[in-house]
Amino acid sequence: MKYLYITCIMLLLVSAAHAQSWKNQSIEQIFKQARTEAREKEFAKSREKLQYILHFVPNYHDVSLQMGRTYAWEGRYMDALLIYNRVLKQDPGFIDALHAKIDVEIWSDKLDKAYETTRQALEYHPDNEGFLLKKAKIYQYGGDHDRAIETLNEVLKVNPANIEALDLKIVLEEESRQYTAVVRSGVDMFDQSFDPAIFGSVEVNKKNNWGAVIARVNYAHRFEQFGLQGEVDVYPVITDKVYGYINYGFSQSVLFSNHRIGAEVYAVAFDKLETSFGARYLQFSTQSIVTYTASLRYYWRSYEISMRPFYTHEKSFAAASIDFGVKRNFKKPETYLEFTAGLGYSPDIRINQTFAGQTESFYTLESKRASIKVQKSLGDRWSAAVESRVNYRELSAESDEYLLITSLISTIKFKF
Repeated sequence: MKYLYITCIMLLLVSAAHAQSWKNQSIEQIFKQARTEAREKEFAKSREKLQYILHFVPNYHDVSLQMGRTYAWEGRYMDALLIYNRVLKQDPGFIDALHAKIDVEIWSDKLDKAYETTRQALEYHPDNEGFLLKKAKIYQYGGDHDRAIETLNEVLKVNPANIEALDLKIVLEEESRQYTAVVRSGVDMFDQSFDPAIFGSVEVNKKNNWGAVIARVNYAHRFEQFGLQGEVDVYPVITDKVYGYINYGFSQSVLFSNHRIGAEVYAVAFDKLETSFGARYLQFSTQSIVTYTASLRYYWRSYEISMRPFYTHEKSFAAASIDFGVKRNFKKPETYLEFTAGLGYSPDIRINQTFAGQTESFYTLESKRASIKVQKSLGDRWSAAVESRVNYRELSAESDEYLLITSLISTIKFKF
């Protein structure tokens, strides 16, 4: 037992001696080891070595800044700022200290102080690209995209090849374009004796801090009649992970419902899954219908996988259907490839149509459908899309006849 006790004491002494062996190294070697430990998030060990160096070289500013960084990386922003301010009191134009202080003020959401520090830094270093970039980012975080773009233009005057400034300018210009104009046109072609039906829409979208609003006019020409429908969509932001959808449409044409109302709530879970639940209400001249819907969308890498069921229950019928979709997003904005497929029964209203007579009545018609859509960015403002749809559906509820409808739709978007 005595020998075991002595052995333990000897091991502890050897361990303690080994732990302090770094003190026998040069100042630069100790500093290098402290930086390595900081990168590995061993902040206490790193600070022990940094304090040891400062005991012998109190004005070694690089060591002081490294100490401040260990506090900043731990989220101890006030401790970091005390060190940075002490260094800047001795050397007000020290570039690394100014950069470090601005970063901490941004991270701690003190944008006003970060702006003031950046202004002081630019007094010492007027054409410094790094400080100009930080100034642009402060404007960006504060929501002032116009001033941010102006500041980035200053960076690009100093260095036209600054990739970070060029990339950020593209992003800000994209975000600052609040309006999007969309023109959509399509045609339905039937495998039986019906003439092609033409349809489309013209809309303007506007992004706001509280969400987005879309004003749209739909048009249709089929069965020798022409009709228009006015529509408004609103997407209010409720929280950072919850938003809504509200829709209202009005028409006096028999080709559309007199009133259309939609509402839905969307919620994001686990940052990769989006769910929703809502309803659609259609009112015609003599009848109305309510359809319930939900959705599930999963984001995986550059793909979006979605599912949306519909259910309608009225006194005379019930109908259900479901749609599936896979969307592949590409690196270039506004560029994607999307495939959808669906099947089931959906309510259909027939009025003033050659094969449905002159009376308004509801049917539940079986449908099998699929579509493929390609959209491509055409520069930083324009994009275009082409979509092809195939729908194999019942001709009427009283026969076993089916109608093949082939559709082609084109869309042009312009942001301004």
